[in-house]
Amino acid sequence: MRWLQFALLPLAAGCAVMPEAPGLERCVWVSRFEYSSQQDIERIVRESAAAGVTAVMFQVRGNGTVYYHSGHELWSEKYGFRAPGFDPLAVAIESARRHGVELHAWINVVPGWRGDITKADPGQLVRSRPAWFVSDANGPIPLESGYYWLDVDNPSARAYLAELCRELAQNYSIDGLHLDHIRCASGHGSVDGVTELVHQIQRAVRTVARPVELSAAVFADPVQAKQKVGQDWPTWAERGYVDVLFPMNYTEDDRLFRDRVRLAVASAGDVPVIAGVGVYKHLSARQSAYQCRTAIDAGAAGVCLFSYGALRDRGPASFRRVVEAVGSRY
Repeated sequence: MRWLQFALLPLAAGCAVMPEAPGLERCVWVSRFEYSSQQDIERIVRESAAAGVTAVMFQVRGNGTVYYHSGHELWSEKYGFRAPGFDPLAVAIESARRHGVELHAWINVVPGWRGDITKADPGQLVRSRPAWFVSDANGPIPLESGYYWLDVDNPSARAYLAELCRELAQNYSIDGLHLDHIRCASGHGSVDGVTELVHQIQRAVRTVARPVELSAAVFADPVQAKQKVGQDWPTWAERGYVDVLFPMNYTEDDRLFRDRVRLAVASAGDVPVIAGVGVYKHLSARQSAYQCRTAIDAGAAGVCLFSYGALRDRGPASFRRVVEAVGSRY
């Protein structure tokens, strides 16, 4: 029974040796909408490091276009599908090294386009590989938030996405690869398809000579994650398909936040949990700081703040206050 599961969580957390991920203790998500220029990226990393962040999750793929040199995908439509004269991911990596923080490349895995298909470059997936997408009789169909989603049950689409991840891990000295939107959309696709996609990505990334930490952003409640979007992430953890899990625990309800963290920690087994904190939902830095501390007390190995933009808008003092509330487990 669900109430019994929650009742046992504090005891389980108190008795267990919690999995650790010290490099990911204090993370921040930086979306592709929060930067354009090289100067933007350097400022973001500098300000994050100054606030005490230990790892930046830097988005480099949103909807089938990328913010780095790829042999498989086109540059982002933000830059007119062409190289912008600098490499955003390379700049982020260099800035992170200079400021002593980890840099994890964050990608939206399954979305393959967003918006008007006629505005996509002819070489872009939704036009070059339409059969790989969730479709009706007229072709690919828009689903959540106007995104066109690749079909997780299509073996060719899965193989392509795994190779894309391998290429990224091979060609850039990232500390980790962070998988987002690694799920079904609006009931289109199966749990088995999503799980197999995660497994194929894991196998592909493991072929890279140097270690690359593989993490996934997931729905916070494992039951809802599986039922609603096909994310059977406790199984991913049990089978070793991911190294770290980031439950997206975005809520203004502090009690619900605490209970979700406890459940996630109990469900993840030996895989560290980094609790996603929805700063954008909070009316004050005080609540954000409280949830950060609550996450650590509930057994999380760290927190990840969504997102840099919400923290930036509150000013550097508030940014540091929230990050410092995490304290340290190490």
